[in-house]
Amino acid sequence: MKKVLLAGVVLVATSLFANVIPITQTNNSVIGCSQSTPCGTITITPSGGNLDVTVNLTVPYQFDRIGFDGTSGLTLNCFAFAASCTSGVGGASLGGSKQEGPYGLFDYTLYTGLNGGSHCCQSLFSFVLSGSSSLSINDLGTDFAGHVANANSSGFVNGLPGSEVPEPSTFLLLGGGLVAFARKLRC
Repeated sequence: MKKVLLAGVVLVATSLFANVIPITQTNNSVIGCSQSTPCGTITITPSGGNLDVTVNLTVPYQFDRIGFDGTSGLTLNCFAFAASCTSGVGGASLGGSKQEGPYGLFDYTLYTGLNGGSHCCQSLFSFVLSGSSSLSINDLGTDFAGHVANANSSGFVNGLPGSEVPEPSTFLLLGGGLVAFARKLRC
C-alpha cells in the first residue's frame, strides 16, 4: 500500500511539469536572438490529457507559422492571441510537414492566420493540442522553429530544448502527498 501511494504521488507530480523552451537562434541578426538574450519562450504544459502551448516573443515580431515534431494524430483544439485559449481556432490551422528555413523539416506546422508582419505585432499566442489518447509532454518534440516577420524584416527563429519547470500547484500537491505518506508510515 505504501509503495502504491508513493508511486501515485510521484506520477501525479511529474505530470504537472511544464517544459519551457527558450527561442535562442535566428537566421537574421536584426531579430536579435541568442543564448544569452532569448527573443521569447515556448511553454508546454499538460492539461487534462491535452497539451497547452504558449508562445511569447519578446521582440517586435510575430509568427505566421511555427513547426514542431510530435506523436502522430495531433489535432488543434483551440488557438488564441492571448496567454490562454478557451475555445475556437480563429484563422489558425494545423498542417503537416514543412521545412522551417535552416532549422529543418518538422512533423507539424501551425499556421497562425497572420501573413507576414504588415499588421505587427501579435507576439503572444496560445494553442491546445489533443491526440487520440491522453498526451504528455513527451508526445511533443522539444525543438520548435518558425517564420517571424514585422513591417521591416523577417526571418526564421528556433527554440531549442529547455528545462522542465514545476507548476506552482506541483509543490502543493507533492507536499500534501508527502505529508499523507508520512502519516501512513506512522500508522
